[in-house]
Amino acid sequence: GARGLEKDAVPKYLNSPQGPLFDKSNLLYGLDTARRAIREHEIAVIVEGYMDVMQAYQAGYQNVVAQMGTALTEEQLRQLTRYANRLVLALDPDTAGINATMRGLNVARETLEGDQNVTFDPHGMIRYTGLLDVDIRVASLPAGQDPDDLIRETPDAWQTLIERAVPVADYVIQQTTAHLGDHTSYHEREQIARALLPILTATESDLQRSGNIQALARRVHIDERTLIQWTQHHQTSKSRAELTVRQQRKLASSRPVNTRPASGPPGQSALREGFCLHLLIEQPVRLYAANRKLRELQGDDTRLGKVLAPLNAQDFSRADYQIIFETLQRSLYVDEIEPPEYLRQNLPPELTEVAEHLKVTTLETFQLALPGTLVTELESILRDQVRVNALPEPDMALFIQEALMLRYSRLERESRELYFLQQDTQDEDIQQQYQETVSANLRARRVITKTLDQIRSISRA
Repeated sequence: GARGLEKDAVPKYLNSPQGPLFDKSNLLYGLDTARRAIREHEIAVIVEGYMDVMQAYQAGYQNVVAQMGTALTEEQLRQLTRYANRLVLALDPDTAGINATMRGLNVARETLEGDQNVTFDPHGMIRYTGLLDVDIRVASLPAGQDPDDLIRETPDAWQTLIERAVPVADYVIQQTTAHLGDHTSYHEREQIARALLPILTATESDLQRSGNIQALARRVHIDERTLIQWTQHHQTSKSRAELTVRQQRKLASSRPVNTRPASGPPGQSALREGFCLHLLIEQPVRLYAANRKLRELQGDDTRLGKVLAPLNAQDFSRADYQIIFETLQRSLYVDEIEPPEYLRQNLPPELTEVAEHLKVTTLETFQLALPGTLVTELESILRDQVRVNALPEPDMALFIQEALMLRYSRLERESRELYFLQQDTQDEDIQQQYQETVSANLRARRVITKTLDQIRSISRA
């Protein structure tokens, strides 16, 4: 193996061709001289390059090894666990180093996962029950410095850096959510949360599971209860996937019919958003009826004017649904082209496909993948579809009901986000503004709930 000497050498490290005597995926640079120190300290520090190992060894840090590829491999991980019960990843702080760290964590998470369980121990470390029992931490180096630079300039800082290595759960949350901003869509934050939850909740410790969920909730601005529900849904879906088709059908048919909570409308799901958008595409003029209802609910209360404003793209959590809605909204102001044709002419092909998919998707196909509470919601949607298709005239009451649920869920979502924003700021004036908005949201949700109850009573009559 060799290291480029030029500052901008590409590649930075170059290995000879793989053969019977050299297999970079099975070797760790420096392990032959580091084994004794690793066994004594029970800690192995993994760096990116050969020069990092040499510099650490010269400074007296002899439990340091380097991976010989772009990421830690399963075989390298197995070798280290013979000598250490803790691994510290101390890779370069540039993008390549961060990516290599994340890839190494993924390898570590997958290693021996077959029949064994991957868990976080009470200290937040990944722990593999079975043959492998090791925790993993991540040391974040100062910007612009690799281990070689840091040890040469300030040798004592290296020991402090390794001692302060953060739990892998904290690092994963930090790196995966670092790009999130104030304008990041709810759908994108939901996708990140759903991807991280299976890792962060794989623990035998209720306290650690709760701590990980709280940390994730603060970063993605999604309520803890929602994250817990998604976790339970994921676990249920995973268990159901292991059942036979016959067992799945039997389980679905045995669910109780009336499981929806009696108070308040259900949380907005992608199914309901898609159904609402489908109703709008089918009859765009329904938007006028929904907006009239929202203006009616404002009454003389000026505080409700903003939170019960006409429907807009932000009532949808998905970015693709938002774009389709905005395009559909513009079509209502174009006299020479009908809305369906306007959509076809102005939507990108991939979004045209999404819009078309809303019309033909058989919602029953989602049923086996849903937990009991959402199955009831789905059944309600399907019954409403039958009612709409059976009526000679568009059922405006149905769309108004769906639109109010859409707004209710948006207000609920925004209130949860405002809670996190309140925690993040120390400015009392801003906190007061947030609190006033939360109060207005709560009042509006109560008005919507009362109206929905009235609509349902009329429908039943």
